Amino acid sequence: MLIDESYNANPTSMAASLALLGEKTARRGGCGARTMRELGEQSDVFHAALVDPIVAAGVDYPLLVETVGPLA
Repeated sequence: MLIDESYNANPTSMAASLALLGEKTARRGGCGARTMRELGEQSDVFHAALVDPIVAAGVDYPLLVETVGPLA
């Protein structure tokens, strides 16, 4: 199963996608995510808040990528 939450992702939609992933049964789980742009001054807080949904979804292999910019 592939959940593509890459277009116009935001903290709410990312958490919802991770919750859906957590409902699925699989031997292993993974997720890939890039920086959500345009979150303003609270960007770091919003990104850090996704740790709990990632853990709750049982993700074994998180791939968190930033290729350009200050968060790289």
